[in-house]
Amino acid sequence: MRGLSVLSLVYTPDHVFIAGTGHLRSLYRSTNFGQSWQFKDDKVDGTLSRLFTTPRGSVLAGMFRSGIYRSTDQGQTWRLANVGLGEGPIRAFGTTSDKSLYAVQESRIYRSTDDGLVWNEVGEVIPENRLTPNTFVITPTDDFYAGIQSKGLYHSEDRGGLPRRSRSSEW
Repeated sequence: MRGLSVLSLVYTPDHVFIAGTGHLRSLYRSTNFGQSWQFKDDKVDGTLSRLFTTPRGSVLAGMFRSGIYRSTDQGQTWRLANVGLGEGPIRAFGTTSDKSLYAVQESRIYRSTDDGLVWNEVGEVIPENRLTPNTFVITPTDDFYAGIQSKGLYHSEDRGGLPRRSRSSEW
């Protein structure tokens, strides 16, 4: 992987590293703690934006143009998992205490209750302005936070609904 720009990295429950690069051949897998890497995305179309390991052990690869790919075998094979998604790059992933998965695509939030097979839109990150987050996190108490460039930090206490600017956004 020398010379490649690694954009995202995950470590799976079975001790496998999966790395995503900013190149069209973007997914690599290591089973020996990074000593060697194998290219693993021959069926993945596009450039990776984010990787995420689900609570059930699947790995999601969010792409800039082609949605989400899902692996259930520690990154050995990948299948498109776009049912219910809109258009645009995947910006972030998160999970709540009930193991629901969330994906942010452009300014929209999507939820999956089946480990990333089907996605349902639950709303916009910032409805009044259609702002696109640079980063997104879900806390252990299921609060959502989104960082918006030049706008600060937004917070939702109801799993993505009615976000408001966080009191701590005056950074």
